[in-house]
Amino acid sequence: MLVSNAQERPLPSGVLGHQFLKNIGYAESVNFAFRQYGETPLLILNDDLILMPDCLEKLWAAYRSDRILQPEIRFYDAPEQIENAGHRICLDGANQAVSRGSTTQTSKDMSRMAFSGAAFLISPEIIKAVGNFDPELSPFGEDLDYSLRLCRKGFSVQIIQDAILLHRLGYSFGRFSLKKIICVESFRIQAKLRSMPFFFFPLAPFSTLLRYSQGRNHPLISPKDRTEAARGAVIGIIKGYTSLPKALRKRKEDQWTLSDWDFLKLWWAQGK
Repeated sequence: MLVSNAQERPLPSGVLGHQFLKNIGYAESVNFAFRQYGETPLLILNDDLILMPDCLEKLWAAYRSDRILQPEIRFYDAPEQIENAGHRICLDGANQAVSRGSTTQTSKDMSRMAFSGAAFLISPEIIKAVGNFDPELSPFGEDLDYSLRLCRKGFSVQIIQDAILLHRLGYSFGRFSLKKIICVESFRIQAKLRSMPFFFFPLAPFSTLLRYSQGRNHPLISPKDRTEAARGAVIGIIKGYTSLPKALRKRKEDQWTLSDWDFLKLWWAQGK
């Protein structure tokens, strides 16, 4: 097992830690871990996390080779509140944090379509079948893209509720920035074009409009930043769709296990 981060707490015995001396990009650092240690189960962690007692042990106790495991992630500055317990996938390819701001899980079903790249345990079988993270969608899109490709290969994501860690949200890039908005919007479109069923596409603009209307009072975007956020969204959408040829080439190269119909059933079930 590999922990790729800079931990404030000592690592348990038998766990190897690897800390990069410079920022080589999230996707590239994960791919390095896959290449160097991918024959064993890997736990990937950001360097802005603090593990709660027994987090690693509880994750390992739930380990299975056919799914990615994610701990419950809580806010560093508000440990009683959940930052995310995995993510749902919207019709337009955006990922939506489950239970954000709640003090308890809002869903009894711990299966998800998408995991947070901040912390996850992955098996060698998944790495071999799904491959590397896409560095062209880094940052803020590589975990979404990998989640969709994971689903298409027939694997799943499970949240381990009693494995808890704290996350300094926005520690690396800030809670809001123009670059972040552009990347999120561009990369979710590219991930959608690569992996989601074509019959989702006509409904995507309505999903985006609904998401924007619900996000007008987003707690991470102050009123003074909303104009900048809107500008970033427009730039990101344009960049996303101009990448259509490249996304479709990647789609053609992927070999899926899950059909469009089964993907739809999986997507529909995530709202329950």
